[in-house]
Amino acid sequence: MDYIAYAKGDKQFIFWVETVWSNIKTFSVIAAFYYVYGLKGLGYGVLTSSIIDVVVSLSLVRLRYNFTLSSLSLRILIIMLSLTCICFIATFIESSYMRYSIMALSSITCFTLCFIELNKRIDFHSLVSRFTNRKS
Repeated sequence: MDYIAYAKGDKQFIFWVETVWSNIKTFSVIAAFYYVYGLKGLGYGVLTSSIIDVVVSLSLVRLRYNFTLSSLSLRILIIMLSLTCICFIATFIESSYMRYSIMALSSITCFTLCFIELNKRIDFHSLVSRFTNRKS
């Protein structure tokens, strides 16, 4: 969605949102989490900063360019965010066997769903076969 501004040539929007806002927000959030939680806070800060980026991008692109994601795209975004949160929450489980099992399961599920959805749009199988047939 952030590339819409580039496609439209909106240099002022790119400057203020992608450069000024993004750098100030990222530094502030990560620094605050590092101050409170130490080294683990860096990871928490990056995660929080990324979530803020998605929310701000959705809002600003909707307001400025009247662009909205389809219901299918929003559904996929929510599913992937949920799987990411499950993986993150699993890091707090004491039992390492249970922790890594949940993290692996949510990661494999996320990868599989992403592959299925991308395959619907760009047909990986024909793309791979086209490249392998070329080389022989």
